[in-house]
Amino acid sequence: MTKNRKRYTAVYEPAGAPGWWTVQIAEVPGCISQGRSVAQARSRIREALGLFLDVDESTVQVHDELRLPAILQRHVDAYRKRR
Repeated sequence: MTKNRKRYTAVYEPAGAPGWWTVQIAEVPGCISQGRSVAQARSRIREALGLFLDVDESTVQVHDELRLPAILQRHVDAYRKRR
């Protein structure tokens, strides 16, 4: 990883339809996408960021932040604690 890469945060949240995720780049207002899975949303937001900033998407670093509904987050936390 190159130190000169600009770092962005991709924030993922469940969409209204089951299985769908919305994602937006926190540092770039209006850079938003969605996908039928987190993996698809991740691919699409990286492509959107490259188009939005007119840069090669491989030259930027994107940190993923997954925001789960509270009930799911409690289950994940409980699992991690038991583990």
